[in-house]
Amino acid sequence: MVVCIGDSITEGLVGYSYVSYIPAEYKAVNKGVNGDTCWGVSQLLCHMKESSLYEDAETFVVEVGTNDILQPYLSQLSPLWKAQVGVRNLWKKFCTEEQAFLEIYERIVALLVQGGKRIILIALPYMQMKNYPHEKVCRYNEIIKNLAEKYGAQFVDIFNLQKQALEQDVRMNWGWIGLARVGDIVQMLLLPHKKDKFSVKRNLDLTVDGCHFNSRSAKMLGEAVLECLVADKAKNKREEIFQ
Repeated sequence: MVVCIGDSITEGLVGYSYVSYIPAEYKAVNKGVNGDTCWGVSQLLCHMKESSLYEDAETFVVEVGTNDILQPYLSQLSPLWKAQVGVRNLWKKFCTEEQAFLEIYERIVALLVQGGKRIILIALPYMQMKNYPHEKVCRYNEIIKNLAEKYGAQFVDIFNLQKQALEQDVRMNWGWIGLARVGDIVQMLLLPHKKDKFSVKRNLDLTVDGCHFNSRSAKMLGEAVLECLVADKAKNKREEIFQ
């Protein structure tokens, strides 16, 4: 069993989830939570540790951290966004500083290592949003990469995979209130197989709304995760042979 934990990029309620591109033989379980943060995932793992449901899970795929940058970014767009983000921060607790991000992310990895799980860590994705702080994304991704090396985890750099695949860098503006995002969610719930139409309509290469994946990005990430799973499987077989 492969457990995929993270935020809306994993969940796939808005946009497409990479989990659907992992073959059924790997028994991938989607535990993504819309709007989740590093703090939220650390709490989820603590609860999962007490449950017997995921004892047989061999691998955990971790995709989280985007909201720790996205939400503070949104709070700068307008007083209304600031109010929304402030309320959400009461229970999501964003890691706005690098040191706090490092500490909470390392706690996530350490929990999995203690449980004897194999780990795949996914970098924060490329955002097609106006004035988005990609420099900070790169710094956070460096933290994730270093933790992967420290704990012997695999690292998927989806940020650079997306950037290399980018053909036209159109950027979205989420506006003063965010009502258009509510409209997106409603339409995607009603017509889940037509989400890519948002990309086409907005001339977006990688996302449906500047943030959430279109099928192209989801497939890209799913295939990269699959490569890690296949490599892990081959490594296990070699170890069994030489035992």
